[in-house]
Amino acid sequence: MKAEQNELVTRIGPGTACGAVMRHYRQPVALVDEFNPALDPRMAIRPVKAVRVLGQDLVLFRNEQGAFGLLDRDCPHRGADLAYGRNEGNGLRCPFHGWKFDVTGQCTETPAEPVGSTLCQRVRQRNYPLIERSGILFGWFGPEGQTPPPLPAIDAFSAPATHTFAFKGLWHCNWLQAFEVGIDPAHASYLHRFFKDESLEGSYGRQFRGASAGDVQGERGPMSKRPAVPSRFSIYACS
Repeated sequence: MKAEQNELVTRIGPGTACGAVMRHYRQPVALVDEFNPALDPRMAIRPVKAVRVLGQDLVLFRNEQGAFGLLDRDCPHRGADLAYGRNEGNGLRCPFHGWKFDVTGQCTETPAEPVGSTLCQRVRQRNYPLIERSGILFGWFGPEGQTPPPLPAIDAFSAPATHTFAFKGLWHCNWLQAFEVGIDPAHASYLHRFFKDESLEGSYGRQFRGASAGDVQGERGPMSKRPAVPSRFSIYACS
């Protein structure tokens, strides 16, 4: 593949050709467990996270009713970072002038305006529709006004929670490199320490739990001595 072709298919930020294609499909944004106070006590106080998807800086938050909102991160007023905002009741309040936005992106309060002002009714922040499946929040980044497509009816989305697990990780590569390695069985017995020979029988899925050979971040030791979540299906979210 030539360098120009590689650039064409791997650049996915705003204004890129491949990015325009990917924005017509739902993309994984975060795990629901990231907002679980039992796993992260900070979420009991302030369920707000800065996220980056397809080269866009966004803010994800959950209101008191449990609904999630995914908005552009820069406030439409003066561009302040909404990821530093206060999560209050049914919305996220900008830390600069206190403008408040609900999960749909509608501005609901503009504190500095005089009594009776209707300014907030005319202000909206771009929001991105979310849907949850098997513990993963998927966002849609296509053109405003268009109906998001349904998620593919794969088994993992209909299987019970006892038969699925979801996780996310940061890979320092582009989507094409991750995809190519994911469908490449030949490297498994050489790179992944838990494979004892070239046979992949009964081993598929372990690559999502074990460490790789060499100096990498991850746990080391025999897989047989580590607890594993029994699962028939798995979901791998890569953003």
